[in-house]
Amino acid sequence: MRKLVPLLFLATLGCRDKDQNAIDTGTVAADDTGTEDTDTAPPPVDADGDGSTEDVDCDDTRSDIHPGAEEVCDSADNDCDGEIDEDATDASTWYEDLDQDGYGDAFTTVTTCTLPVGFVSNPDDCDPLDPSAHPGGIEVCDGVDNDCDGFVDGPDSLNAVEWYADVDGDGYGDAASTTLNCSLPDSGYVADDTDCDDTEAAVNPGATETCNSIDDDCDTLVDDSDPSVAGQATWYPDVDADGYGDSRFGTAACNPPSGHVSDSTDCSDLDGTAYPGANEVCDGDDENCDGIVDEASAIDAVTWYADADGDGFGDAGTGTPNCNQPSGTVDDGSDCDDTNASVNPDADEICDALDTDEDCNGAADDADAGVTDATVHFPDGDGDGFGDEADAGTGYCDPPSGVTTDATDCDDGNNGIHPGATETCDGVDEDCDGSADAGIAGLNATCATSNCEAVLTADPSAPDGRYWLDTGSGPFETECDMTSDGGAWTLLGTVANDGNRSWNSLAIFTDTTTMGDISTWNGSDYKNPAWEALVGDDFLVRTDEYKVAWTGLLAGASFADWITAEYDATQCSTTFLGGTPDYYSGLTSAQANLFDVTVRGLDDNANNCFPGSNENALISFTFSDCCWNNGLGNTPGGYATWQSYDLSMLRVNNLGGRDCSAGYPCNPAGRVHNSGSNCYDASCKSAYASVWVR
Repeated sequence: MRKLVPLLFLATLGCRDKDQNAIDTGTVAADDTGTEDTDTAPPPVDADGDGSTEDVDCDDTRSDIHPGAEEVCDSADNDCDGEIDEDATDASTWYEDLDQDGYGDAFTTVTTCTLPVGFVSNPDDCDPLDPSAHPGGIEVCDGVDNDCDGFVDGPDSLNAVEWYADVDGDGYGDAASTTLNCSLPDSGYVADDTDCDDTEAAVNPGATETCNSIDDDCDTLVDDSDPSVAGQATWYPDVDADGYGDSRFGTAACNPPSGHVSDSTDCSDLDGTAYPGANEVCDGDDENCDGIVDEASAIDAVTWYADADGDGFGDAGTGTPNCNQPSGTVDDGSDCDDTNASVNPDADEICDALDTDEDCNGAADDADAGVTDATVHFPDGDGDGFGDEADAGTGYCDPPSGVTTDATDCDDGNNGIHPGATETCDGVDEDCDGSADAGIAGLNATCATSNCEAVLTADPSAPDGRYWLDTGSGPFETECDMTSDGGAWTLLGTVANDGNRSWNSLAIFTDTTTMGDISTWNGSDYKNPAWEALVGDDFLVRTDEYKVAWTGLLAGASFADWITAEYDATQCSTTFLGGTPDYYSGLTSAQANLFDVTVRGLDDNANNCFPGSNENALISFTFSDCCWNNGLGNTPGGYATWQSYDLSMLRVNNLGGRDCSAGYPCNPAGRVHNSGSNCYDASCKSAYASVWVR
């Protein structure tokens, strides 16, 4: 750095005497010997009080001027060294401005109190020799830092050029992504701003428009809308919408026009069922476009089989598909022997010596469950010639041993039991007719049963009549009613209207006594062992006029026990029994509404209750509201005699109307006995009344 020293014009000044204002020549009056003048001078003074006397102070009028004072810029010699404003502490540094642009060179300076010519106070010039380069200068593209900002030809240059980012490197820039510079940046920018997609190198104004739904050449036209597009496909009209087009009418386009397809192989574009790969069918058309009509590959082509024997079934090994039936063929290929017309799937399998498989199911004779003339056989386990009735049977052409064609054996494990075997009294159905001891149960003393119900169970067709029973004390005969109210009624006893009085005590009704003969049971008094021993739930009263059955009264007791339970000696009779009976032939519904039943034995106590009475009976059909109004039997109001009102075994036709009174109250129907006297003969009484139990 150059330092310019200012030229100082120095003058030799003499000291002026204060008083004389004369110029001191600087000589001192002294003799040559160095002795002091004999005239003594006054002592020096310090007029300005700055510590320096006038003999050394170059300006004793100013206290800031004296030797050693600080030189400052005030055009005075402050330090009295003979120089003015030199090395002043408040002197300024000035910078040389060689190019006179108002900005100095920071490396070429002077320090003075006043601005020298060619110097300036600003040291910021970045090029002291170029007047166009200085702070605040206008940056231009000239290789110079015109504005001294440290950058040469930066983007702030007045004539800087706009450059465009080329991210995809295709030579075309993005107009929306720019930079200013005097020259092209090293990389990534170009001067062209016409790229419409700077992320795709294949998209730029120089590219070729192709069919990809992109504006490849940046002309704002895409694909078919751009006349310059390349690579268009050819599309063909598909009128029948089967996916295959007509090759005669191709159209070039990136995208298929409506109703067009890329395939041009349709052979009939007006038929949606005809196209390459379609299913060929037998209809006279070429559906699959192979140039052949109704070929054997048609999906509905029939496979035809040679039928040499003419039975309508062909040989499976001769099948040939065809839309039309060749002569001598059929569409069924299931014949297992095309040389025999009687052998085919429709034939019946029959038993034959050759074991021929007539129905072509792979099995013959006994091996074929469908054989039509096989004889059904049943297992005969006991070898009695009768097969097991529980077995469904098996058809055989050639039956094995141990089977038979008869399936009526009810016990195939016992050769003594089979149809035709002799039935014995053992509770076993030997003859397989469905009933044990059928036809012999109760027929004799050896085959006596417990009751008539057992006889009917053994033989549901057993008729009314006499059978042998055994209730525990030995066999005896009695009558069985097998028809009334479902049958199975056992006769216990009979009260006859024969003039005898066998039933003359309660004991007869309740003990084991028997009486009479079964052969005259419906004309004489009769009682058998079943009266006391046979238990049941129902009982039936039968006369020569009608039968009336009461069900559910015995409750499992014997008839004698039931009477004992019902009889109440304190009331001179049994408790009156009422209920809804079952009625049978001989008794109309209207008649039935008149009757209830009582059972009594009177001779033991009737005279005690009613002195003079001597009537007794087993069964009385009575008007309940009349005959049982005030006591035993039918004596109204406690009359002492029976008079003509005993209704025991009274016939229905002797029941009629009568005026009712307090002495002779009526039943709800207003009926009482209408005979005028006691009556015991057949004109007004039934011949008998019998009791039956089930």
